[in-house]
Amino acid sequence: MTETVKTQKILPQTITLDRWEGLSASVKLRWRDARRAEMSLWQLAAKVMRDWSDTAPKGGCYDKGEFTVRFQDGEVYKGRFDLKHWSEPDNDIDIAGHIRDFAECETGRRMPEWVMRDERRDHYIKIWMDGKDPKDVAGYARILDCYDLGDASPARLPAFDPSKVEIERLRFSVTQGEVLVKYDGEKIEQYGDKIVIDDAGKWDGKPDEHWLEVARREFHRRQPHQQTAAAA
Repeated sequence: MTETVKTQKILPQTITLDRWEGLSASVKLRWRDARRAEMSLWQLAAKVMRDWSDTAPKGGCYDKGEFTVRFQDGEVYKGRFDLKHWSEPDNDIDIAGHIRDFAECETGRRMPEWVMRDERRDHYIKIWMDGKDPKDVAGYARILDCYDLGDASPARLPAFDPSKVEIERLRFSVTQGEVLVKYDGEKIEQYGDKIVIDDAGKWDGKPDEHWLEVARREFHRRQPHQQTAAAA
């Protein structure tokens, strides 16, 4: 019986993310940051991207940015991302998936679904690959075969649960008030409320939807990457 030996793939050492548009930002994540946060470096990068995507465009627009991955053997992979709001398809949150998809396409290992369903798919793939430089194809194949591009799917990241949000309104007078916002029993912050009179003549503060959005934003902002980014 032949024993199969699994080769250990080379892990990323650092991932640098630079957002050029929208709320521009830059962060360098290191391997030790991921270990401290008890997750892979790819997942930590996905947390940052997921946080940034809160303020990214919807409706087909995107914010441009760049990523640089340095692996433990010194190999460097650079690329650009098109960041969309997390609710949009192809939001580019998963940097590992971005690299995998591009490399698989450049090596012909995976093609668009419409190509694979077509009876002429072999013809289409041949035309696609004939236009590639063999050195580039070999380089992308090496990325896929030798380097860790672990799963950092956003589905595996902690999910915000609106049912865990508590909104406590504190009124000091007709026109003065504050709102205490908690998540899962933990205080987020106590905020000043803007009390205004509506068309019916009733004095009221900002609606629950506003404070739910505040809680959601703070939930993602306070994930472990905030501490690791500051230490980078």
